[in-house]
Amino acid sequence: RIYNFLNLSTSARQVALGGETINLINDIDQPTWNPSMLNNELDNIISLNYSSYLSGINIGSMSYARLISRRFGAIHINITYLDYGSLVGADEQGNETGNFNANDLALSVGYALNLPWTNIFFGVNLKLINSQISNFTSFGIASDIGLSYYSPYKNYSFSLVARNLGTQLSTFNGTRENLPFKIALGASYKLEYVPLKWYFT
Repeated sequence: RIYNFLNLSTSARQVALGGETINLINDIDQPTWNPSMLNNELDNIISLNYSSYLSGINIGSMSYARLISRRFGAIHINITYLDYGSLVGADEQGNETGNFNANDLALSVGYALNLPWTNIFFGVNLKLINSQISNFTSFGIASDIGLSYYSPYKNYSFSLVARNLGTQLSTFNGTRENLPFKIALGASYKLEYVPLKWYFT
């Protein structure tokens, strides 16, 4: 599948919890994974993440949320990149042809709303994706759809997310590839008398 970097977490908190958690409340990086977790409390918070990933590969992201109005709610913006560094090129016979670079980039804009008189939240991300390998480029578009139930007065929350629904707008070499589509079901539970919270995905 193409654009697999969309399923790599850049948030230290997310990675520490296994890299797949979708029930983190009031975490500015969480709407990238579950857009229904976007809420007004995240207004004007910014997060910058960077990691030297593996073997010279660098990964990073920036997340920001802004409250438009109490009635409209907030929007969430995320930029994620993966830089593979300099790679050695070779032809079919294994003869080196020089170095080349490769990188991936995604820009995401998200919005969520609270269904009236309920503790149910619905959110959507729209993503523009660019991937470049040497002089080959691919563009794509995708979206995430999330549904969550949580309340500040409850010890538990539930979420259902469909990630990376989309397609390539332009291909590397004329062959259309599938996006890394995922469906995730998650829950969290805070123990009543112990300062521990369980996350299940």
